[in-house]
Amino acid sequence: MPTISHGNEETTQTIDDNGSTKTIVKRWENEALQKPVRHRYEIRHRTDKTNITAIEQLIKSLLADPAKLDASVKIERTKMGEQKGYYNLVECYTTLEF
Repeated sequence: MPTISHGNEETTQTIDDNGSTKTIVKRWENEALQKPVRHRYEIRHRTDKTNITAIEQLIKSLLADPAKLDASVKIERTKMGEQKGYYNLVECYTTLEF
């Protein structure tokens, strides 16, 4: 495996069947890993189109956890979801590993 002397190394993993992802960003300088390592999560929650309380609960949980940085919620629509009557709420946040 080649060594990285300077720059970022980014690795993305799928973490569940809904298409949720975890992206790990490592920063290298002089072939040494620099702290902190960033973990960016996009957690997809499948929900019924009429379930507005799911959005409220998701936002409250994100705001309640100070370890979740750059927190946001987005609504993701797909063609299949539109036909079957659901959409994905995507919970996005970053954590730091020191």
